[in-house]
Amino acid sequence: MTTRISLLAAVLVTVLLLPATASAAARAVLVSPGQDAVVSSPVELRTRVTRDVIDPDVTRVEVRLSQNGSAAAPGSDSVSLSCISGCGSAESLWGGRVYDPATTAPFGAGPGCNGRWYLQVAVDGGGSGSGTPFLASAPAAPASAVRVAIDGRDAVLTWGRSPEPDVAAYRIERRTDGGSWAAAGEAAADASRFVDRDLDEGSYQWRVVTLRGDGRSGGGPAAPCADREPDLATVSSTTAGRVTEPPPPPPSPSPADEPEPTGGTDTSGDGAAPGDGEQGGTSGAGDAPAAGRGDAPAGSTATPVDGGTTADAPVAEVDGDGAAAPAPQEPVEEERFYGEDQALGALDYGDVVPHANDASAGGPAGGTWVPGGVSITTQEQLDQVRLLRPVAGGMILLTFAFHIRRWQREHDV
Repeated sequence: MTTRISLLAAVLVTVLLLPATASAAARAVLVSPGQDAVVSSPVELRTRVTRDVIDPDVTRVEVRLSQNGSAAAPGSDSVSLSCISGCGSAESLWGGRVYDPATTAPFGAGPGCNGRWYLQVAVDGGGSGSGTPFLASAPAAPASAVRVAIDGRDAVLTWGRSPEPDVAAYRIERRTDGGSWAAAGEAAADASRFVDRDLDEGSYQWRVVTLRGDGRSGGGPAAPCADREPDLATVSSTTAGRVTEPPPPPPSPSPADEPEPTGGTDTSGDGAAPGDGEQGGTSGAGDAPAAGRGDAPAGSTATPVDGGTTADAPVAEVDGDGAAAPAPQEPVEEERFYGEDQALGALDYGDVVPHANDASAGGPAGGTWVPGGVSITTQEQLDQVRLLRPVAGGMILLTFAFHIRRWQREHDV
């Protein structure tokens, strides 16, 4: 009797303890991606779960992403798989979620680096173990919004950077008139601008190639972002531009081509009237009235002032008999007046002549008035001191008168 009771108790204890022991012994193997697989494109996550026949059914399978095989990747979440086949049997297949090595979806860890990663599987809330290692080796996203601006013989390229944290560099390529692509230069991983200089005239196309390490040469289990060897290349869309030959600058005039100063032209730089400089047609002192203005009576000659010479004065020539022959006089263009500031070129107001009694204007006293001519007058500046004295005195008297009037009103005078 005692033996039967002991046997019954042993069977009861076995029935109660086996489910928990069998559930803990369920094995999960990641079949996609497999161990040490190279993942370069999105792949479905699949796990095979094996249990003993007497074990309870598996109800939940979770997978998480890890950088070192012991903890979840920062910012990542565990994802649940669904039973695909063999559900309720001793061997079942779970899957239904797609892993992207470029974005780490569906774990939500953000753009990932190429290198060694781990996938850890947990069954019904049990332990996940060290996980299955694999190698992420995905090309980077292409540079976006590639644009070019032509500045003379230079092309300025701009682009939007790739989001991956392990981009090694950017290579800029160009081709001319539909030819083969050739490297124009490289830019750093954090750059978004490049200047292609000193281009010849022609039509060009540019593209930006994103360079990224494939994760094989570096990046151990603890540092998947350490690999930056530019093994993978991602080509952006192309942009086009045309470089044209800029017009040559106009040639600068040589000193030989510049007109020489003539008589009656101001070359002293002091803004004096024609005939006031040091060339012909001016007085030697430079401050006397011009003698050869073109409005003097025909046949008259200019008289030198203070030892100066005048270009309008005739120079005697000697003929074959030794006699002095008068030099021919060059015609002098008469000055005309066309209105204030020469704005009305079509209205001719006549010759500019001095007033009959205005010797300071350059003409002799007692000159002759020409009907239709314009008189040259001299304006004197206003003497401000002489003007302000009576004005100030008047204001003082006016103020004094106002005060007297106010006093009278207050005292009813």
